[in-house]
Parts: sequence; C-alpha cells; structure tokens
Amino acid sequence: MRLFVASHYNHLDNKSELDALNSIIADAGFEVFNFVTTYTAPFESNKLMMAQARKEISLSNALLVDVSEKSTGRMIETGIAYALGKKIVLIAKKGSFIKDTLRGIADLVVEYDNINDIKNSLSNFLLLIQNK
Repeated sequence: MRLFVASHYNHLDNKSELDALNSIIADAGFEVFNFVTTYTAPFESNKLMMAQARKEISLSNALLVDVSEKSTGRMIETGIAYALGKKIVLIAKKGSFIKDTLRGIADLVVEYDNINDIKNSLSNFLLLIQNK
C-alpha cells in the first residue's frame, strides 16, 4: 500500500522530522511516498508542481497529512486525494483544531503527543484497508 505523505516543507530545514515520519510510516507497513523529500529540485512552475503532486496522489492508495498547522498546499493535496476517492489519514498534535469538514473526509484521525504514537494506529489502518 502506497501512502502519499503531504508534509510541511521548510526548505528541508525539517529533514530530520520528515525522515522520522517516513520511517514511522514504513515501520507501520506502508510504502512511503513523500513529495517534498522526493522532489527536492524546484519545478519550472507551480502548475507543473501541482500536476506532479496530482499524478503521485493518483498512484497512491491513501494520503496522510499532518494538520497540526494550517497549510494551503497540504489542503489542496488532501482535496485532490478526496476527489480521487483515496483513503485519507489526518494526524495532528493533541490540542490542534481540526475543522469538522476536514474530519468529514477523513478515514482515520490520529492525535498524538509524540509523533511515534501514530505507528500502531497506522499499522491497524493498513490491516483494515488491506482486508477490504
């Protein structure tokens, strides 16, 4: 199962956080596709970047997005996944506000104190969707 990770991009200043998240997802049994760690070179245009994101989402079985902070790009990717009928996993730090409309399109919502807390929920979710 390929999981598209819609993650925060900070010019890879947050690379260690992204690597840890990718590792947790892989340990949960998913094939990880993280757009910002895969495509590190800039695109010729924003339109080409979003077209490539749409293509990668279409090749994935599900999308995982951290909604602890607001982000236009991640919400666009989430909308693309929803429109394509992909499973959607929301993760958020405990205490983060998650709009009801976003919860309404999610197949799984995991709130965490420590990012490592998401592993068991992801493993169980993988088993659930593989058995359908």
